[in-house]
Amino acid sequence: MHLWFLLPFPNPANAWFDAAWPYRRTIDVTWDAEHGSGDQLAAAEFYSDGHTLPNADDVRVASEDGKLVPTHILQDGPGDRIRLAFTLKKGVKKYAVYFGNPKPEASKETEDVKWTAGLMLETRAWSGGGAGSAADLERSWNRNTRTLGQAVIPTPFIGYNYFGPQEQWISKFIGSLFAPIDGQYAFAISVDDSAALFIDGKPLLFAPIGPPDVRYNAAVHLSRGRHELLLYHLNTGGDGRVAVAWQRPDNGKFELIPREAFGICYGCQVGQLEQQGRSLLADFAAEQIGECFVADHYSFRYHFKAHSRAASPLKYEWDFGDGQTATQPDVDHVFLDADVLPVRLTVRVGPNSDTQTIRLPISRLWDRITTPPSEDPPAQSKVIADYDLTKMPPNDLMRATLLHLRAQKLDAALSTGDELAKSQTVPQPAAAYDALLELDRALLQAGQPNEVAKLWDRVPVDSQLQPRAARRAAQIAMWWAGDFEKAVKLLEPLTRRHDHATERLYGEALILAGNGERGRQVLLDLPEQGQTDRAAALSGASARSVEYFITEGDAEAGEDAWERWQTKFPADFVEGYSLLLRVKLIELRKQPTTAARVAEAFATAMPKSSYAPQLLDRASKLLAKTDSKKSAALRQLLKQKYPEDPLSQ
Repeated sequence: MHLWFLLPFPNPANAWFDAAWPYRRTIDVTWDAEHGSGDQLAAAEFYSDGHTLPNADDVRVASEDGKLVPTHILQDGPGDRIRLAFTLKKGVKKYAVYFGNPKPEASKETEDVKWTAGLMLETRAWSGGGAGSAADLERSWNRNTRTLGQAVIPTPFIGYNYFGPQEQWISKFIGSLFAPIDGQYAFAISVDDSAALFIDGKPLLFAPIGPPDVRYNAAVHLSRGRHELLLYHLNTGGDGRVAVAWQRPDNGKFELIPREAFGICYGCQVGQLEQQGRSLLADFAAEQIGECFVADHYSFRYHFKAHSRAASPLKYEWDFGDGQTATQPDVDHVFLDADVLPVRLTVRVGPNSDTQTIRLPISRLWDRITTPPSEDPPAQSKVIADYDLTKMPPNDLMRATLLHLRAQKLDAALSTGDELAKSQTVPQPAAAYDALLELDRALLQAGQPNEVAKLWDRVPVDSQLQPRAARRAAQIAMWWAGDFEKAVKLLEPLTRRHDHATERLYGEALILAGNGERGRQVLLDLPEQGQTDRAAALSGASARSVEYFITEGDAEAGEDAWERWQTKFPADFVEGYSLLLRVKLIELRKQPTTAARVAEAFATAMPKSSYAPQLLDRASKLLAKTDSKKSAALRQLLKQKYPEDPLSQ
């Protein structure tokens, strides 16, 4: 017989303020509650697990005795993330946020907070408007209505967009400034692009873009006590900044307005999800612990921790919304793109179970973008290495391949690359091809040309990676395997596209496959690129570049230069010198057998080339140690066909 125990509902003394609200999370505030004045605020962030109404209209905050307190929803979303601020009650440190009521009623207790602590920052997307005066900025604010986000910040000092990557925005700061003594106060603004300061509802100072000093300043007489401060800040492009300083009557110099002048908005510790009448809940915490930048793209590592109140061991089933799953209570997971994904946790104990889902916003942490949790590729590569590759979409496979390559995990990169190559539908074919090409080159450098050939062979004929994949497969067949017939077979169906890059490779493959006259005609029919009146000089310069890289022992750079040369002057291949240089490049890759095969194939197909004797001689020497019989046969062929050539003597 099996017994399963669930703990009773926690903290029964903490009254539920209204039974119509089925969900809540406790909030603990660390502050000097006994000396509270009623002007203090706290800010909290939590996940609603999808149980709130649009715009968080059902969200309420109450003290531990079940009394509602004024609350302001700072941000509902993205996903199920909610940020809010609420008024603190003297003597009270414990609160709870309630949600889930489908028909909430408004009351006077749900009124907005008074911004007597901290500064309420709201930022909107800017799409145009005046910027030449305080009145212009106020009109621009009213004209641009799409809010990017709200937050409580300590001081009017900011150097970036708190809410996203947008480079055009307009912000509004609202706060209650405490003047400690009566007297004349001077205010100064340093800004990029422009800002306007209002005190007690009256415009005081407008500052255009300028050096970070106090030249834009104005003074006003303030009595001791609190005064309404309002600041507009406009940024029309690039990095934006604004800083407000003051000069108090009892101080002879300007200083940034300190946090204490606005009062303190306290942080909170938000507790586990609670539901009336239930003790088994699949609640969890999600924290971003690392971002990694690879190939102009960010990936993000999160730590997930399941919460449990059950006395018996639970079974955990995670679904991260990207096709991947896990079964541990604590787990790290890497998301390969910014998105909002449904992360689902199911917990089971005996016959009982519960499932909760958080629509998790995955992105850079814009509110602390200057101190991001950066990490190197190996940390994320290690996590991704355990993924089910069959469940990964092509874009994730592409990014995982690049991440593994940066982490120098070639085997892992080959696994994800193979899966990517098999994909028939590829949302970003150019980027996916580039990722596979980077893997291709890493494998070649590691001496694994056979794996490269297999990689490109996996690409379906109707894949969006075509025809680039077939062209690259043909190059590998020709220059790394010496399989010229395969290259012809790969390229022939693509010649109907009348693509010059494909036709050039096809002509080269035909020659090496023994069909010299047809291949020659294909190459001669292709147009030259660049200035035709300088073709000889430009072609010679291209050859010198390849020769240089051969001298330096840089095969990869030499091959790239060779491809550029043949692309511009495809007919040069027919003469034979470019082929001779290509043979030398293959030798640099330590593939003498393939180099000999290429040299022999060209010399046999194009016997009238002035370089045919050199190619036969080179092929014979390359095989002298590994295939003496073949080497001797090539030497004999050289003597028979070119008896007058010095190399045949």
